Amino acid sequence: MNHITNTIEVEYEHFLLEVDYDWTKGNSGDYFNPPEPQETFIKKVVVIGHIDDNGFYTYLEKPIMFNMNQECQDLIVNEISHNVESMM
Repeated sequence: MNHITNTIEVEYEHFLLEVDYDWTKGNSGDYFNPPEPQETFIKKVVVIGHIDDNGFYTYLEKPIMFNMNQECQDLIVNEISHNVESMM
């Protein structure tokens, strides 16, 4: 598996996010080619629901685009790496 395109659901604060991503496996390189790191490209993040104080999900009728900050992006990349590891 060198390339994975997938959609996952991630909880962030009191929101349920749907994340579309592409993940490409890097390689260790060889004598002629330098090593390439693994790459994660987040294509789209939308809010699909809200989590209330009791832990119940309320799904929205229409998804809303989500502008993520660095903290949220780090959380999403971490969730993607766990998802990719479970697939391999």
